[in-house]
Amino acid sequence: MEAAFEIHGAPGPFAEVRGDVAYQATNCNYVTSEWAGARASPSRMMPVSVSRTGTNGFVATVYRDGMQDEDYYGTGVCHWELTSIRVGFSATGAKSDTVYVVHLVGKDIHPGAVITQHFWRGDYPSLPGAVETSNAGRRDAEGFGPDFRSNLFSIVATLREKK
Repeated sequence: MEAAFEIHGAPGPFAEVRGDVAYQATNCNYVTSEWAGARASPSRMMPVSVSRTGTNGFVATVYRDGMQDEDYYGTGVCHWELTSIRVGFSATGAKSDTVYVVHLVGKDIHPGAVITQHFWRGDYPSLPGAVETSNAGRRDAEGFGPDFRSNLFSIVATLREKK
């Protein structure tokens, strides 16, 4: 599947774009602590390559079957699911840059999904004195105060089957 990202009205360019995907096998589990009886489902996060497709466009190829279904614990086959796609955009890649994050989970991850994430322009490229700032934005521009709504940009994520 392809995850395409288009940036609208950004206050400047984005030179650094990084992504990752997460998988989880919810149908199986393993013991994390014999003493406490704690169990967990296996999960795995992996980087995904994001390519520029134009001045304001980027695309990542994401595999639904990125993990091998297998009997890892001798209790039956673990079936992996793609549970998350996350892409962060920053002006230069410097630690002080604000990273604008589009995070797609669960119900967002299907061909035909179009998700718009809105961000405040005022912390581009970074907030003075801030280090490693992440901005998750909002899906609804109305979630920003009235004084901030006129100073937003958006990143639109579109998921489609790979051609």
